[in-house]
Amino acid sequence: MLTRSLLFKSYIVIILLLLAVDLNISLLRAPGVDSIPLPFLALILGVIIPVVYLKEFLSFIKAENRLFILISVAFIWGLISAFFSPLPLWGGIKRIMAFGVCFGISILLLFLFTLEQKLNVFFLKGLLVIAIFLAGLSLVEVTNSDVSTWLAKTFRSGEIQRVGAGVRAGATLAHPNIFGCFMSLAVLILFSLTEHMKKRKLSWGIIIVVLCMGISFSAVIPKSWTT
Repeated sequence: MLTRSLLFKSYIVIILLLLAVDLNISLLRAPGVDSIPLPFLALILGVIIPVVYLKEFLSFIKAENRLFILISVAFIWGLISAFFSPLPLWGGIKRIMAFGVCFGISILLLFLFTLEQKLNVFFLKGLLVIAIFLAGLSLVEVTNSDVSTWLAKTFRSGEIQRVGAGVRAGATLAHPNIFGCFMSLAVLILFSLTEHMKKRKLSWGIIIVVLCMGISFSAVIPKSWTT
């Protein structure tokens, strides 16, 4: 029988995989809605968790009431901005809904961390693994124009970011800036896991080099590197 911890870890893996790619899918047809982001599926899947652990979730809300107040204020402010913006109203609402998905997943993760204390370490390790994979992918991206073009078409609407003659890597994320920030965050995560991982100087050094390589590729890569 699957244990609660294993189920929670499986859900976290699903969240990590869906957040690692910037893709929208078409599951329904509604006015103004042509697709939904993949993380939305993770949020829908995770809604069952607060329902099953309702008592614990209510206690969590009570303990973190300031957080929920700040999120509510952010949503209200966003709606006000959307209504008074000169831009199309529906576009603003869709953007608010996208942020709502991020807030929802964050709350679910925080709640899971209160149910199983070691899940936060598992989550950080998962982020680090994905960061290493994406950093390796960025090396392929900047050295192969076919791969770079495919990644841009699949995850960035065909837009290839350049600085002069150089190509900026973005891997499977929406923009090279986001990719670079994620690589930087991964370096901090690596150091934060010092107490939870066996620190081998050689392996840690290799990981840091790989992540820093990803950071540099997100900035610019000489045209001569591509094929």
